[in-house]
Amino acid sequence: MNLKEVRLKCKVHMEFMSNGKKYLLTVLSGDSLVDKNLPNDPNPRGFMGLKNKNYSEIKKTARMHPELFLMKNHGLYILAHDYVAHNDGTLSLFFKESDGLINGIHTATVLKKYGRDKIDFIAFVTFDIPTDLLAEVVIASNSSLPQKDYSIANKMGIFKWQKEVLTEFRISYEESDSAELKIDTVLQLAGLFQIDKSTARFIHDNPKKLRTYLRNKNTIVKKNIDDINFFVYSRYILRDIVFFYEEIRKDEWCIFQLKKKLKRKGWVRGGSISNLLMLNIIYSLSIGMHIPKNTLYPCLKKTFDIQKLILLAKSVFPEIVDSIMQYEEDNAVAEICRTKDIHITIQNLMLKRLNSDQEK
Repeated sequence: MNLKEVRLKCKVHMEFMSNGKKYLLTVLSGDSLVDKNLPNDPNPRGFMGLKNKNYSEIKKTARMHPELFLMKNHGLYILAHDYVAHNDGTLSLFFKESDGLINGIHTATVLKKYGRDKIDFIAFVTFDIPTDLLAEVVIASNSSLPQKDYSIANKMGIFKWQKEVLTEFRISYEESDSAELKIDTVLQLAGLFQIDKSTARFIHDNPKKLRTYLRNKNTIVKKNIDDINFFVYSRYILRDIVFFYEEIRKDEWCIFQLKKKLKRKGWVRGGSISNLLMLNIIYSLSIGMHIPKNTLYPCLKKTFDIQKLILLAKSVFPEIVDSIMQYEEDNAVAEICRTKDIHITIQNLMLKRLNSDQEK
């Protein structure tokens, strides 16, 4: 077994048993972590950046009031495989690949740079938590500061097949990741293409159900985030859907059309087409999909590929914008996207263009 050793300066340590399980309570010297990296694999929250409020407060205490650090800081909660106390007052923690910090990444990051002997901090160490219990322990120990549901789900291994399918894309699977595209947005795209098994049709072909989904997409994704069956039918189209989403939402010409013709600013956010409008455009792609009755896994029709659908969407985009203009006077952007069934208009424009091209 390959173990990583981290040796720390220990002022006090106490091993004890509770319900037949070994624990270690320690008070460590603040300079123990200088230039050292504690594994952080179990923690659903990575380091949130130098501007994070918690990091700033911890750093302030470490630099300005080191004598108060033990009183003000909750310390570290660590999962390790074993430990050894040495005669020189140091203590070695041994980590398996999946071990490390359960909670305390911001404290550890501060002490890595600003730790010194005047600082004391607590580290509570537990050993060899069973795999089936680890996620529950990690979630409970991080509950004081709410975590994104997708961060928790990622630590539970929920997104295994999505990662296999979407290897070419930069996606944030945890809230500390820096990629602009979040996995919860990807799940919203996947959730569009749910299947009615009795009819082998898309559930959201019913405009009323799509309106409900667009209005409650965050709640629906949160409710089903750990339900593999809820998203699995999009497995063979998800790569193409995400590719289309990334190509269109940042397309400068499409963005120019929105800014030029529409009055409300919410159509473009942060240099990208608004997510609600993109969800309508994405669902319009169902005209190019086929659902085999024997598998119920949607796939693109033989006459379509994703590049053809991208060119098709761009070719009718000015007309899409024109069709939206009629709703702007009395409706906010979100309401137009959620209630005006603009995906049907987009599909009709696409079909009209396809028919026109075939006649030529």
